Amino acid sequence: MELHSGHRQRLKDRFLKSAQNSLPSYELLEMLLFLSNPRSDTKPIAKELLARYKTLSGVLGADNDESKLIKGVGDSTTFVFKLVREIAARIGNERIENKEILANWQDLINYCKILASHIEIEEFRVIYIDSKNIVIKEHKITGTIDRVSVYPREIVRAALLCNAYSVVIMHNHPSGNIRPSEADIELTRQVKESLGTVNIELIDHIIIAQDRYFSFKSHMLI
Repeated sequence: MELHSGHRQRLKDRFLKSAQNSLPSYELLEMLLFLSNPRSDTKPIAKELLARYKTLSGVLGADNDESKLIKGVGDSTTFVFKLVREIAARIGNERIENKEILANWQDLINYCKILASHIEIEEFRVIYIDSKNIVIKEHKITGTIDRVSVYPREIVRAALLCNAYSVVIMHNHPSGNIRPSEADIELTRQVKESLGTVNIELIDHIIIAQDRYFSFKSHMLI
């Protein structure tokens, strides 16, 4: 126990003195696990979690029952992971809420990644924007592991109700494949055309796959 305590303090001290992004992911995860494992050596737990889920976002968003198969991961750990994920999402939302969206585009991408990169089912989100390019509201449509049902007329209806000037749509690919499917391309065309009938612009369709993203606008698909 004293050995672990000394190692923990040295790691904490090194973290406090380190520059941003200088520590490896397993050490950050190791320190996070201090909160739920007050006496155990958390380094092997952190390394096993990363080996299984590849990224920090994958670890934090992993299915609770599945992650508990790893020795040292229990209810306290999954609570900490959910708490961190929720805090990160709130911070991301604060960075885009009431901000000029085109001037804060990377914040929007980062926010989408926080929301969707770890999810094991497809989710579709619509972000409604006013005439000053300020985010008004957003809503989520949840699907299954490989599809989600989206109705362009409902997006148009919601956009009119909140007096939106433009819209950004986003969904995730749990498979990790970043490329849009034919169905994605067709849906984007339908949403763009439907919004166009009421003079509302579709700015972009963003696909999130793990820590990567695909922009329809950047690839000239809008």
